[in-house]
Amino acid sequence: SKLDLKGVLSDLSHPTVWGLLPAGGVLLPVATYTAVWLVQPLWERAGIPLMYYGWAWAALNLSVAFAALASPAGERYLGVWASVVLGSAWCILSYTVMGLWMSPWVILPGCALNLMRGALFPMVTTAINHVLPSQRRATVLSIKGMIYNI
Repeated sequence: SKLDLKGVLSDLSHPTVWGLLPAGGVLLPVATYTAVWLVQPLWERAGIPLMYYGWAWAALNLSVAFAALASPAGERYLGVWASVVLGSAWCILSYTVMGLWMSPWVILPGCALNLMRGALFPMVTTAINHVLPSQRRATVLSIKGMIYNI
């Protein structure tokens, strides 16, 4: 079928989509994916032996999975907007602690950052999905993903 550009632009201007695009399309992806490049030098600085990096990565990825499973409950309890605001503050706090803490326990703020990623990514995507018509939903979510890549 033909792309409905006018409809896509209308969907992008929806208050929920417009409000969540900066957080869900830029802030959260940049904050969480940047951490992927920073954690290994932090682990090295903290004296974590290389042989434990695989276990550390497993812990980080498990924290994403568990948070994603709990995401619907968090959305019901706090709502999307409060979760995004708290998640942004959580992100800043996690980066601060990771930068200041020189200990093998530096993996904990990394897990905290990944908990936020696991909880908020599905929450933001679901919130956007609920306000968009199904025929343009994938296009708008692709644009959200593209914003991060730009």
